[in-house]
Amino acid sequence: MERSCRSAVVSQEAWARAPPHSFGNGALASACEVRASCASAPDALGLAPRRHCEELSEVQATKQSRGVREYCDSIVVCTNYRLALAGGRRRRVLVVQAYLDESGTDDRWPYVTVAGWIGSHAEWSKFEAEWRKTLVGAGIGVFHATEHHSLWPQMVRAIKRRKIKGFVVTVLKRAYKTAVTQKAKNVSGNAYSISAQACVHGMAQWAKGKGHGKSLFTLESGQPNVDFVRRRLEALQEDDSFGIAGVSVAKKKESVPLQAADFLAHIFATYERSWMLKIIGDAYGRALHQNYDEPALVRLSAKHEWIAKTARHIREKQKGARKQMKKASLS
Repeated sequence: MERSCRSAVVSQEAWARAPPHSFGNGALASACEVRASCASAPDALGLAPRRHCEELSEVQATKQSRGVREYCDSIVVCTNYRLALAGGRRRRVLVVQAYLDESGTDDRWPYVTVAGWIGSHAEWSKFEAEWRKTLVGAGIGVFHATEHHSLWPQMVRAIKRRKIKGFVVTVLKRAYKTAVTQKAKNVSGNAYSISAQACVHGMAQWAKGKGHGKSLFTLESGQPNVDFVRRRLEALQEDDSFGIAGVSVAKKKESVPLQAADFLAHIFATYERSWMLKIIGDAYGRALHQNYDEPALVRLSAKHEWIAKTARHIREKQKGARKQMKKASLS
């Protein structure tokens, strides 16, 4: 969330000069075409290949009652792998964690930005331990990019030491008003909501393309529409093609990785070009960026209408299954 403004207002043409790294269209498609082998997939995010865990379904009740964040910490399902059948062979599928924050939602900025990082529980544990030491040394309880500019260099170094991947979505507010259909607005919400959902879907598809299986998402709690986004994403969990294992909402003081997401969202929302160049790129410890202009938003509108239709189909299928179970129990 924005707390102060240290940069000049970003011009609406600024992104035309932004670096070309993008996870939309060709960049994401090429990433999804490269499927990690069963043997190499564990090494991609730094975990030992022999580790294993319970099937996700075995702890589903605990996830529902405690929330995804506590679920991850207590059961440690995302520190390991679960075995799945793929092409008639057993392979290990990594469940990874992603953390997202937003910036630029107030009237000072022409763009809404949603950004986050995705990686294994082991990598996040290393990041959290290192970053907590940095905060203690600086005498700071919770890092906010708008307030703690002096810690930006340490944040970049801490991120680049970890095998985590960043994603940034920017949406021009003016373009959202004119290019997004009313039907898509009804199902996707405001500019923040459509940005957050686009970022989540991009991260989930990237993880699947790398052979890491489903992803657990944590959204920063400060945005008024965050519960709407959470519900929209949770509705897609039953469809494996979306790659969403679970969604939770947390504050930055409760979830240290959200502070890295806050930094990433802030430097893009305020167009801190020199810092963007330090963090943007294809490698781990760097971020991919997708800016949605009017033509891209038209395509995104159609996609969200299709996603909403899919979610309705899932709900109807679940409702039908519940009726069948109730009917069977009474017979």
